[in-house]
Amino acid sequence: VRRVLAASAVVNIAMLAVVLAFALLLAPRWDIDLVTAVLMMVPGGVSFIAAFAIALGAEAPLVIVTHLLRMVAVVTIVPLIASRLPVGTARAPRDVEGP
Repeated sequence: VRRVLAASAVVNIAMLAVVLAFALLLAPRWDIDLVTAVLMMVPGGVSFIAAFAIALGAEAPLVIVTHLLRMVAVVTIVPLIASRLPVGTARAPRDVEGP
């Protein structure tokens, strides 16, 4: 359990670092405040992120449109990629025990 929690913490910290890095690059380039840029990049549900944007005084319409565009991109691109993957070639790791 400790390994899973440690790995989860590392992944979350890395993800937040990437979000912050992109937000720091995006904010001055698009002339938007840092809070709006961070909320545009952070993963999460549109309704929750929109509520945060409104509560924090960020540009909520820009945040919402960014999240919706990302969702449309994922919904259209992932099936295209998945349809090109070979079927039946995945194998379970050897150290996984069965039921």
